[in-house]
Amino acid sequence: MSKFISFFLILNLVTFAAQANVSLSKFRLYFDNNNRNDALQLRNKGSKPVRYSVELGLVAMTEEGALHPVDSDPFSAIGLLRYSPKRGVIQPGDRQALRFSLRKPAGLKDGEYRAVLKVTSSEIADAGSTVALQSKLAYNLPIIVRHGRLNAETSLQEAKLVRVGNVAHVEFWQTLDGNRSLFGNFILEDEDGNEVGVLNNSAVYQPLDRKKVIIPLQSEVQGNVTIKFKEIAKYGGDLAAETNITLN
Repeated sequence: MSKFISFFLILNLVTFAAQANVSLSKFRLYFDNNNRNDALQLRNKGSKPVRYSVELGLVAMTEEGALHPVDSDPFSAIGLLRYSPKRGVIQPGDRQALRFSLRKPAGLKDGEYRAVLKVTSSEIADAGSTVALQSKLAYNLPIIVRHGRLNAETSLQEAKLVRVGNVAHVEFWQTLDGNRSLFGNFILEDEDGNEVGVLNNSAVYQPLDRKKVIIPLQSEVQGNVTIKFKEIAKYGGDLAAETNITLN
């Protein structure tokens, strides 16, 4: 499974998709007790045909937020998912829909099941070229399957000011207690309610009980700063949390 390289951050996904002239209709697939089907569209924005292939893999998250490939996971979603087509060619300007369906076995344990969809794409060289394929790129898309009764709690702890190079950042721990992951957005606000920092699409995956979060400040700030977290509702979360830090 070492071939699954984690480019899981959305910024990386956008960068690699743009380089390959392929855009994705979404960057996360989510299934719950009421949703057993979903679709993802790949669009070729370039001037040459693009060959693509897709396959499922597994990753784990460290406390620092890094993702790395793993061979197994007791809550793997791979065996629950069916999808097609798994490979093909997209002509310039065209789209290809990948369709997914969820099949839950009887007696499936309550919990959250996860996988990543690895999408590999490459432009097909012009006729007569000595190179068959160009710019082969891969990026991963998280797949979340929630089943049964789930719960989660979170808090923000031990906030402090740190510097990365010449840029001030706020660093803190986000805790996770429960049987599902977290996925949401952070906003930093100064004493007047002005936004001074933001981090979108931040996730914490089990079995972590905490993850380090670091957010750059948009400018030098003094006084009280409020750190606010809010889950993204369309991905099955409604938790909010906040804490404060005084910057001198």
